[in-house]
Amino acid sequence: MSDDTLTGHVVLSGYASRLYDEALEGWTRIEKRVLDNSGEQRAECLWLNPVCAEAADSGEVRQLSLF
Repeated sequence: MSDDTLTGHVVLSGYASRLYDEALEGWTRIEKRVLDNSGEQRAECLWLNPVCAEAADSGEVRQLSLF
């Protein structure tokens, strides 16, 4: 995905996927292990575009935790 078309903060959520990892190359992925509705363990993920990841790292975004 071309990052130059996304000028704001973008956060996507979903489950770990090769498709997302390939499409969102260069984005930051944050992963948390959770139990799904059937009791199976899965990796729930957030992908942050570079603008959002930079703001989160710099402290510009004031949030205690993404998970």
